[in-house]
Amino acid sequence: MSFFGDFADNLESSLSSIFTSPASYTAVGSGTQLDCNIVVDTNALVQPEGFDVDVYETATVVEALVSEVGVPEIGATFVQGSTTYTVKRIDTNDSRFVRMVVK
Repeated sequence: MSFFGDFADNLESSLSSIFTSPASYTAVGSGTQLDCNIVVDTNALVQPEGFDVDVYETATVVEALVSEVGVPEIGATFVQGSTTYTVKRIDTNDSRFVRMVVK
């Protein structure tokens, strides 16, 4: 792998261990729970669904490593403690981290 690729992989695992919390992920149509690490932001700014404007709304978002959960579909769930987060839509995906608006 390239220097940048190695650097990005090392940075990804370091940041993940510092900023994330353990959770479980269940894909749509699967009863299997996968252990993963997520970051939850309950007051994130996102663009309203269906609009491309310079106005933002607040929403709860979950960020996870693509290497752990792939790219979740709408309806997939993350459980952290006693809280269940259900994916409403994918906000961003840079092939390393996926950011989802959840309910």
